Amino acid sequence: MITRSKKIGDLLSFNVRISLAFALFILVILFIIIYFLCASAYREDLKFFAILIGTSTAIYSAYFVGASLRMQVYHEKQKSSFEILGLLNRPEFVEVRNFLEREVDCHERLSDTDLFNKISTNKELANAVTIVMGILEDMSIAIQYDYVDEDILHCSLSSIVIRNFSGLRGWLEQNRRTIDDEELGIEWQKLVDSWKSGKRLSDGTKF
Repeated sequence: MITRSKKIGDLLSFNVRISLAFALFILVILFIIIYFLCASAYREDLKFFAILIGTSTAIYSAYFVGASLRMQVYHEKQKSSFEILGLLNRPEFVEVRNFLEREVDCHERLSDTDLFNKISTNKELANAVTIVMGILEDMSIAIQYDYVDEDILHCSLSSIVIRNFSGLRGWLEQNRRTIDDEELGIEWQKLVDSWKSGKRLSDGTKF
């Protein structure tokens, strides 16, 4: 069940929201009225409280600006995350999924060389696999630099990320040997290892 959270600056929330800014405004009005109605003996005390309220208002303004900026950053991270999710509709992901279902899943495991040859001899498939790996590598890097919301991506993509790596690992290993580059696909592998262990790649905490 999704619960509605208070907005930035909300003090109380009944049927009508009462913000802290509104409460401070009412207090200022009350002090102005009391200042002019009370005897002069109490005016020094009222001045002190007026200064206190003014200081509180300044502190609140700084808090509101900071909280608004943090919320804006969070929304930008959410937006970037859903842009990545939209990439799953690319035809390359469909082509790779169909290949894994047809040639890899529920079959006796192919050797790294056989899987590599099956993919590399099909130009369109090889291109699709490279694009899929590149997107997942970029996603892994974006997560590590806190550019996206990892929880959103994990909720939607964990099974796809892990399944694709499992199905294409033989191709990746043989490709590393062929071009003598052990770092090929390493960011994708970092993401898979982290998610398979139930931990966030961004900070190592559990989901």
